[in-house]
Amino acid sequence: MYVKCGCLEEAQNVFDCLQNRDVVAWNTLITGYVEHGLLKEAFFCFEQMKMMGISLNAVTYLCLLRTCNDVNKITWGRDIHTDIAKGGFEGDSTIDNALVSMYAKCGMLVEALEVFDKMGGQTTVSWTKTIVGYIKLGFHEKALRCLEQMPLQGILIDDVTFLCGLRACANTNACYDGLFIHAQIVEEGFNGHTPVGDTLVDIYVRFGLLIEALDVFSELKFRSNTSWTTLIVGYV
Repeated sequence: MYVKCGCLEEAQNVFDCLQNRDVVAWNTLITGYVEHGLLKEAFFCFEQMKMMGISLNAVTYLCLLRTCNDVNKITWGRDIHTDIAKGGFEGDSTIDNALVSMYAKCGMLVEALEVFDKMGGQTTVSWTKTIVGYIKLGFHEKALRCLEQMPLQGILIDDVTFLCGLRACANTNACYDGLFIHAQIVEEGFNGHTPVGDTLVDIYVRFGLLIEALDVFSELKFRSNTSWTTLIVGYV
């Protein structure tokens, strides 16, 4: 309750009075510190848990991995990964996805791919996070090739993955890839999805294909300010 209300000092006081501090109590306190940007306090709790022999669980690791979102925190991320391996949590799809995301956000694409390749059951989430990593580092062609591989591997593509693919097309002026992704979007029934539709309109306007942009716009169930403005800019 104190954590949810942002009263971390009170939460810490109650925590300190507990006779039996189980992993749930530790995780709750760590979550509070992470959500309020107090990362040193969160990692101090993490170190205390290990010193006291508390059995960490997936929630502990997932919460801490969220904090490692840029290259300056990669040392923390690697330390957490080491503990994850020691604790036998590698192979947990949620943990693996978080590790792929962490390494991708930190620009460590080699490490992200190593985790991805070791995953027993690669999912839409893990593929998408890998694609995001490629895009972040400017490897747009590799991102598009991943998108091509997903259906061949029997992996479903969702709206987030399509948006990433369209972003890669926009950054490389890959008109043919954009047309191919559009065909997939229609096949999967996402053509009326507003964020996907808005992005498609933008892509076609960038390519100078205003008839195609208008066709997509006309199929949108909800026409946002973004899509209207994009179309107007295209005509201008």
